[in-house]
Amino acid sequence: KLYLSHPVWKRRITVLIGTPLRLADLNRARAQTAIACFLHTTRNETDPETADQHTIMSAWAIRDYAPQCKLYVQILRPKNKIFLENADHVVCEGELKNALLAASSHCPGISALVTLL
Repeated sequence: KLYLSHPVWKRRITVLIGTPLRLADLNRARAQTAIACFLHTTRNETDPETADQHTIMSAWAIRDYAPQCKLYVQILRPKNKIFLENADHVVCEGELKNALLAASSHCPGISALVTLL
């Protein structure tokens, strides 16, 4: 919401609620002409595996519908990265947590700094 209120980003970002698994939502999002699509894993799901499966299916649907669109995907489990070889960038929450923990052993306080950003 903060980005949408900023004058620079207000005209450049469009946030839509829907699912890429429905053709009507892909058309509404104009995915064929989009430069990039960002897929975030839902936090409401009790099972991280199910959340990742839905995100992976969404990424596949967007790649099939709009092959030129850059895909930025966030997942929860590192073992699911293998299914996202067609994505341009994948961020895995589990790997990010481990990297931050490792960095905090070399630089005490880095986790607090990143958390407060």
